[in-house]
Order: sequence, then structure tokens, then C-alpha cells
Amino acid sequence: MHSLTRIKVLQRRCTVFHSQ
Repeated sequence: MHSLTRIKVLQRRCTVFHSQ
């Protein structure tokens, strides 16, 4: 049950992608 961690990582990756 590590859905929260996966969502956090995904959101962080999306933010980094948007920042570039």
C-alpha cells in the first residue's frame, strides 16, 4: 500500500518537468 509515495513522486516529477 504505497500509493501515497508513488503519487508524491509522480507529482514531484511533474513539477520538475514543468519547471524546466
